[in-house]
Amino acid sequence: MLLDKVSVQMYSVRKVEDDFDGRLKRLAEMGFAGVELAGNALTPAEMNAAQLKYGIKVVSSHINHTKLLAEIDQHIEYNLAIGNHRLACSKAEMCDRDSALRVAEDLNRFGEKCKKNGMIFSYHNHAHEFVKDGDQYLLDILYANTDPGLVKVQFDVYWITRGGADPVEMINKYSGRVPTMHLKDGTAETQEMAVGEGPIDFPAIITAAKAAGTVEFIVETESKTDEYGVVSRSLNYLTK
Repeated sequence: MLLDKVSVQMYSVRKVEDDFDGRLKRLAEMGFAGVELAGNALTPAEMNAAQLKYGIKVVSSHINHTKLLAEIDQHIEYNLAIGNHRLACSKAEMCDRDSALRVAEDLNRFGEKCKKNGMIFSYHNHAHEFVKDGDQYLLDILYANTDPGLVKVQFDVYWITRGGADPVEMINKYSGRVPTMHLKDGTAETQEMAVGEGPIDFPAIITAAKAAGTVEFIVETESKTDEYGVVSRSLNYLTK
């Protein structure tokens, strides 16, 4: 057993036929302990009722950079109302040092608002942050210019690998700043794999993450034909 509890990003089952409440029910029945939201599909009252009914907890919420610029107060209010104290910027565009520095300014502001409301704010990477400006990854420029007390790290280990970096090295580099992590498998040719079915070394990653203080491990998958099957196999690999 690699983990005793696992959460799942709701984006993984975004295209299935069930309504949102039905998706929460099925994921809870599989054995997931929590979910990370990718949009607010239920009212706070409905979400609280679903969490209580199915025994599954919202552990984080993803909002992209553009929406955070326009709506951060609403997202903080919503997530506090459902008992979730973690927000993550799901993506921000950057192509060079200057654009990374501009994003860093925004992230510091978001993080400060979250901290004032008792919330933890993180940034979630893709591969484009592993372009280098000079001798530095844009991601390292971003984190060097954000306050560690305001902006935490949510690594996506698949995208680190696609960006050409080593997940274990990155985890060790930012030890103590990585409260949540996305576990996702795949190759350059396909992301439609369950965790543990591709080339990524999850035992080494999870060992490093635990040592670095990661407390929430979140499965994310990209299957377009067998969403529940892929997330179920991912959970089985990690917990059985």
